[in-house]
Amino acid sequence: MQVIPIGLRSPLAPGDDLVEEFLRACSDSGVEIATGDVVAIATKAISAVEGLYIQLSDVRPSSTACKLARGVRMSPEFVQAVLDRADQTLGCVRHAILTVVSGTVAPNAGLDAKNAPRGTLAAWPEDPDLEAWRIREEIRRRTQARVGVILVDSGLIPLRRGTVGLAVGVAGMEPLVDYRGRPDIYGRTIRITLMDLADSLASAAHAVMGEGDELTPFALIKGARVKIADSYGRDSILLPQERCAIIGSLTVGRFPIGTE
Repeated sequence: MQVIPIGLRSPLAPGDDLVEEFLRACSDSGVEIATGDVVAIATKAISAVEGLYIQLSDVRPSSTACKLARGVRMSPEFVQAVLDRADQTLGCVRHAILTVVSGTVAPNAGLDAKNAPRGTLAAWPEDPDLEAWRIREEIRRRTQARVGVILVDSGLIPLRRGTVGLAVGVAGMEPLVDYRGRPDIYGRTIRITLMDLADSLASAAHAVMGEGDELTPFALIKGARVKIADSYGRDSILLPQERCAIIGSLTVGRFPIGTE
């Protein structure tokens, strides 16, 4: 498998044609897009071309946001923006509020001042999967290539320092590899294991995109064992909280009395 970073010469701006910029950058890099490839796009690229920025000076923090801001050592405006954007808040530590947004557990509802114009927060698209579908169809229209598309942002793994890549939007590829019913190396039947391919590829892309001034909002993944089809999206990797091994264990799935 190849994970090819696709960089730009200058930052994207509101009104830019994202697919055109991607295809031009591929051409400049001597990279050809083919059916079966996976196109990884940083959510910040979507924020840039669509102007998905929250102006902090326009945010009016509530008393709740002001109180929480003191505890987490964030600005009240940032905290209010997180509370407004999040579908659910799960808890907080210094400099981070853990939230659920668009089916993804994310710090600060995916809002980020990094690589956003001064005084603003970059936001995810309202419907990341729909955005991924639109991009996929536009790539297909212009190149005739049937590709998978993943929108990538940085996320966290519990008890690990640093970020990994998360697929916050998926289109055109099966995001799971189902190992149930297959044999393991000792011939035993696998009963539970599903591989989250979408987030695995997002992390691979994240590793070559970087998080700073690399100006690399795209990656082209070739040779991944993905199933490309029009019917696939992100639905199959989303779980209700009570079935999530981490969130469910910390909320509804605590040990019964006498087993702790």
